[in-house]
Amino acid sequence: MKPIQLRFTIPFNRDIYLHQVKLILPLAYKKYFKEGRETLLVGLISTLIGILILMDKSYLGNVFIVLGFVFIIKAYLRFQLYYKLKNESFENVRQQINEGEFDSTTGIFEFNDDTIIYIYNDTKTETDWKDFKKFKIIDSNLLLVLNQEEANIMAIGENEIGKENFSKLIDFVKSKI
Repeated sequence: MKPIQLRFTIPFNRDIYLHQVKLILPLAYKKYFKEGRETLLVGLISTLIGILILMDKSYLGNVFIVLGFVFIIKAYLRFQLYYKLKNESFENVRQQINEGEFDSTTGIFEFNDDTIIYIYNDTKTETDWKDFKKFKIIDSNLLLVLNQEEANIMAIGENEIGKENFSKLIDFVKSKI
């Protein structure tokens, strides 16, 4: 059996969990936001080029302006999709909580030299450190990212384990990822 470096037993807390979900969802849908931002930039640049060409008395500027508006509309739709997916996912989680799916549950995190073991109800998941892509610290929450686009992200908050343990955990994770 591998020696356990850190172990935390965390009872389910609705408010903390919802806050962590709010932190994870923007990461999960980040690609849609990024695509929207890039498309908006192309649209604005195209529109600006079109205006500059029109000032030079060339009707070619109309083509750039039309393309710019097409890209701006496409960017708007991308942003709408981002916010829609994020909000729907959050509402699904909130509904699961309201239906009692997480009542009286406790999660156990065991941090070993080679793996993280997460035990939830009767499910035990063991993940090698090398499988984690990165980690982030947002709002005093440690987010361990396995697959960002699938929202496969573990979260542990300072308010769940205490300030001293959170500092120890951060130092330990920095040595692993």
